[in-house]
Order: sequence, then C-alpha cells, then structure tokens
Amino acid sequence: LTADWGMPAVAAAMLAGAGVEALMALTMASRTGLRHRWSIPWRHPGLLRVFTLSVPMMLGGLAGQAYLIIDRRLASALEPGSISALAFASKLVQLPLGLFVIAITTVLYPLFSEYASRRDHPALGRSIQFGLRLVALITIPASIGLVVLREPIIRLLFQRGEFDARATQLTAVAVLCYGLGMLFIAANQVLVRGFHARQDMTTPVLIGGATFCVNVLCAVLLVRPWGHAGLALANSIGAISGTVLLAAGLGRALPLHYAGLAGSLGRMSLASLAMGGSAYLGHLGAQQVFGGRWNGLLEVGVGIGAGCLVYALILWRLRLPEIQTVLTLVRERIRS
Repeated sequence: LTADWGMPAVAAAMLAGAGVEALMALTMASRTGLRHRWSIPWRHPGLLRVFTLSVPMMLGGLAGQAYLIIDRRLASALEPGSISALAFASKLVQLPLGLFVIAITTVLYPLFSEYASRRDHPALGRSIQFGLRLVALITIPASIGLVVLREPIIRLLFQRGEFDARATQLTAVAVLCYGLGMLFIAANQVLVRGFHARQDMTTPVLIGGATFCVNVLCAVLLVRPWGHAGLALANSIGAISGTVLLAAGLGRALPLHYAGLAGSLGRMSLASLAMGGSAYLGHLGAQQVFGGRWNGLLEVGVGIGAGCLVYALILWRLRLPEIQTVLTLVRERIRS
C-alpha cells in the first residue's frame, strides 16, 4: 500500500497487524476454555486493584517519554544527522534486549510472582539472582560484540542511499556509548520484575524519577562537549545509576547475595572479551579473503560466528551452572 498511500500505509499496516494479533490471542484463549466477556465488572475488587497498581507505572512511563522528548530536543541543536544516528543506534542496541532479555524476564516473572505470593523470600531472591546471571550471559557478549563490529554491522544494515559513510560514523559512535549501558538495562528488567512480583509498583517509579533527573543532568552537561555521543552516554549513565538503586532497594527487602553474582559476571566478562577479540579477528580475516563481497555480509557473518564459537567453548570449559540450565531447557523444548 505504500506506493499509493505513502507513510499512512505504515500506520495502517501496524494497526492491521495489532488487530490480527489480538484476534489470534482471543482464538487461542478460547481453545483453552477461556471465554471472553465484553462487559467490564467495574466494581470487582481485582479490577480496582489492577487500576491502583497501574497508576505508578503510568507515571513512570510518562517520565520515560519526557526524557525522550528532552533528548531529541537537545539532539536537534547538533549537526545534521544526529537524531537519526541516535535512533538507528538505539534500534541496534534494543535488538538483543528485545529478542532475548524480554523473553527471559517474561518467562521468569510468573516464577517470581509465585514465590512472592508464598512469601518465600529466599526462593524469590535466588530466582532473581538466577535471572540476573541469565540475562548477563547473553547481554555481556552481545554488547561487546556489537561494539567491536559496530561499523561493519551498520554498513551492512543501513549504509545505502542517503545513509552515507558519515552517517555510519555518527551511528557507530552512538552505538559505542549506548553499548556501555546494555547490561544495566537488562538487569533493570529483572530487578523491576522483582518489585512487581511483590506488588511494589511505587519504588521502581521513584527510582525511575531519580534516574530521569540523572539522565537529564548528564545530557545537559555532556551534549556541549561531546554532541550526540554525550546524549547516548547520558542514557548509559542513567541506566547504571538506576540499576544500582534498584539493586540496593531490592537487596533491603530480599536476601540477595551480590558477591556470588559478581564472580559469575567476572567470568562471563573475561569470556566475552575473548569473544570480542575473536569476532574482530574473524572479521578482518574474512575481509581479506572475501574483499567486501555481498556488501560485507560474509565478513560480518564470519566475525559473529567466530565470536560465538569461542564464547561457547570458554563457557563450556568454565562449567557455569547457567550453561547447564540453558542446555536443559533446550533439551526439554526439543523433546516436547
């Protein structure tokens, strides 16, 4: 429809896709015996409880949107292409977070809620720590690999038409600064779910407000000397500060042992650094062999493949318990 409608076709396609998704969800729910009723029991205590818990989350969402407006407003005063560079870099960083971290936290959240409803705080603390280790297992190598191969990946995905070599450089700088906060953004997802499982919606919002202030302050201070890179770095600094506050707040309510978590993160970081070096060397070697054929697809593919292979071998050698859990889940999934 784009040829005839132009940009409204994109919005129409989004609306149609959402409608199909809702229809599929209702159909699958009915097959499990659930029946949807269009009437809403406004006085039901459960519904009132949902609205009460939702208000702080709505306020937190407003703070996030307000920061996005401020961030783009500051970027609009910079050199042309800064806003686009931030947008493309954010998409790249959000890709592994959306593919893996959201999936992991979605699966773990019912477990968190079950332990919280039983008031089994030791089990809830252990499951949250496991969630943190699991997202770190994926996010640390993803962030290092993305930073190491940022320019060839950006060239492969975006460099064509008006997106020239200068745009690639601007986006690569933003990816580098955004990448510093990837682990902390992922950890935030797990920690916030820990608060939500305890039906504490207020504390994450208050921490989100403090993070908003840190983001804005850092953005204002860093945008003048470093341009759009300063805005991306301010985002990472905000994510780091938010994670520290969330971890401290949840640690006061639950028996969380961060010392043991630090050991696992250290081993994952060393394995990820080796992976990053292997990915870079693999990319360079493939570049010499293939010479840019297929718009760099082969070079990027060899680099990512070499890095993943080295990372898997090192983790297997270290015998991390998270690896055994992931393998068990994969085997159970295959058998089912």
